[in-house]
Amino acid sequence: HKKTHKLLRSADGLRIQSIYSTVKGRAFFQILSPLSLPNLCHAVFIEPNAGPDGQAFRADKWPEMQSLTISKGNLLPLGGFPKLVQLYIDSPRTNGRVPMYTALNLLEFLAGCRSLQYVYLRGVASSDIPLVRLSTTKVALPRLRRFSCIDTYRDPEINARNGAFYHALLTVLSFPSTCVVRIGELYTSELRTFFPLVGLHGGTKS
Repeated sequence: HKKTHKLLRSADGLRIQSIYSTVKGRAFFQILSPLSLPNLCHAVFIEPNAGPDGQAFRADKWPEMQSLTISKGNLLPLGGFPKLVQLYIDSPRTNGRVPMYTALNLLEFLAGCRSLQYVYLRGVASSDIPLVRLSTTKVALPRLRRFSCIDTYRDPEINARNGAFYHALLTVLSFPSTCVVRIGELYTSELRTFFPLVGLHGGTKS
């Protein structure tokens, strides 16, 4: 980790455009979060952990970020990436005593990523993310082309929670009528509830 940290802080590190990191737990926060990487465009983080008390890195330190994957971690950037086009979050989970970010934190992050075209959330609704009361303020993603929120469970209780998560998220998000929305899995009885949330109103989903 010390060699990695030294490289990233060097002049060569400032030219880095892509990162694939398997640095796990708090070591991720300690090594990567303090760094300013002005040319970083693409990042994949496997099992990253936030810092003490859920601290996360500031998005403005990586201003050129265009694609971001966060898998099996509890880390979410503070602020948003104005140039982010693709976001993939897979199976968020807590690690030790560090708290998980909330659904409201996720929406606040999305609000700062207005260039997003592709959002893939896998295993997010059934994760440890608390579904706290969300703001009624709309989160606009004017360039969104595809939104996927996928969880596959046969347990009725888990599916009920997943449905509540999807409903809360789609109630707040606003995106173009041309956006392809994929939600899974829902029971047939739930479909009627979700149809208005992806309806067309003046060219956008509102």
